[in-house]
Amino acid sequence: MVVIALAASHTPAAITNFSLTGTSYPQNFDGMTTSGTSTLPTGWGFTATSTTSGGDPANPTTATTVTSQDAGTSGTGVITSVSAGGNYLYVNGVLATGTDKAIGILNSGTWTSPKGIIFGLTNNTGTTITAFTLTWNDEKYRSGTRQWDWTTGFSTNGGTTYTATATGAQTYAADANNSTVSNPPTQIAKTVTITGLTLANGSSFDLEWILTGLLGSTNGQGLGIDDFTLSATLTAIPEPSTWFAGGLTLFGLIATQRKRLFRLVKHS
Repeated sequence: MVVIALAASHTPAAITNFSLTGTSYPQNFDGMTTSGTSTLPTGWGFTATSTTSGGDPANPTTATTVTSQDAGTSGTGVITSVSAGGNYLYVNGVLATGTDKAIGILNSGTWTSPKGIIFGLTNNTGTTITAFTLTWNDEKYRSGTRQWDWTTGFSTNGGTTYTATATGAQTYAADANNSTVSNPPTQIAKTVTITGLTLANGSSFDLEWILTGLLGSTNGQGLGIDDFTLSATLTAIPEPSTWFAGGLTLFGLIATQRKRLFRLVKHS
């Protein structure tokens, strides 16, 4: 089994889970608007972390579903060394015209670490989900003179506890300054496979990405995630032809037994 983790904060507002009705779900965030307080796609949110003996859960009921800042990698609206901390909509290129977007976080002395991102779904496929394969890109938009770490995890109990997924983790070493902008952003491809699930129809599933600074919150790096995909493995449902064949077999057995019973009554 593999796993994931995450979190962040703003005005508390429960997210609405994405309704998963098929076996796949892609999200590249390109449909979001660059308005500073952009609304996230359904199922996504920023949450505040809370360290407990059971882990570091990002509670879906206290997530905010909007960004607090946005920035591009060039031109007007570019991210700089004095950009405010917050939950970001990042744009590859000029903020107002760039079409390749991502969501992420820039920590600071006032936007303290840890912060993170959460995605929640409800299984509405009509059957049990037994596994997920998740892919995304970790992206870096600005340097920072502190080490930053993404950790990832998943929850099947509404965000009460999370199971860590080691292959989703990523460390960014401290940089020489806070002013280097990556144009375009650097990318690191991630893949997480989660097996051994028994996620019944109607049940919820939550993912989290937690961003933590090493020994502090200042000198943040502009980090985000993009190009997320989810693939679900479902419990097999018999094809209609199988049901039909089974029904014919059962009907034949019943008819045979009735004939035998009729003969016994007739000759008794």
